[in-house]
Amino acid sequence: MKTKRECIIELYLLEYQPQEFSNTLNSPPSTVYDAIHRYEVTSSLDDRPRSGRPSTFNTQDLRDKVRLRMNMKSREYLTKLAKSVQVSRETVRQLVKNKLNRRPYKLQKSHVLTDNINEVRLAECKNFLKHNASKK
Repeated sequence: MKTKRECIIELYLLEYQPQEFSNTLNSPPSTVYDAIHRYEVTSSLDDRPRSGRPSTFNTQDLRDKVRLRMNMKSREYLTKLAKSVQVSRETVRQLVKNKLNRRPYKLQKSHVLTDNINEVRLAECKNFLKHNASKK
């Protein structure tokens, strides 16, 4: 499948006017003119190099390792997971959050609710409501 930029350049090389194929490709004229200008300057369809530090943790191998470990031991802490794949904890945290679309979490202890406790709570709530209803 061709990208929009490839289609623009192909039509441009066939000597169509940019205004004509701007509507056809459902692109604003500025996008068409920018793509043509980039092609004339660089003679290439490639993206320009990005600024900033490149991402180093986003390798397919590391993503597969972390995904596999998380599927095997879903309750494992990220710190322990990071040590097992030999990268920093922050790297694993970012990978899990941004690339694997999962939420890191820590299991919390909670109160166990038995049937007896539920009955007591329900009775207390009814008593509370009855008491406050009489004040109104």
